[in-house]
Amino acid sequence: MLGGGTVFARVTRYVTRFCANSSIAKSTLGTNERLMMDFGVPIDALLRLPLKDWAEALLEERRLKCEGYFNPKPIRTNWIEHPSGKRNWQYLMWDVLMFQAWLEKNSI
Repeated sequence: MLGGGTVFARVTRYVTRFCANSSIAKSTLGTNERLMMDFGVPIDALLRLPLKDWAEALLEERRLKCEGYFNPKPIRTNWIEHPSGKRNWQYLMWDVLMFQAWLEKNSI
């Protein structure tokens, strides 16, 4: 984090403000306020469909045990509940998945 957030967040805000101030945005939307509203990434839906196989590979119980960073039992329980729709564990699962993907990419 730097100053007012991550570099990505600051760039995103800059681009959003630039677009909000363009004549096209003003004529289309009427105000700049609408473009400045945040929107969420649908992690929940992404983990249930297009990213399900990728997530499953990163969250295999055997893999989690071998790496030794997480207790696999609660993670596997949450993962089973999430795609089935029983519970929404999108943020917890995303944090674990990002760590696992980082670990895989950096071969640690």
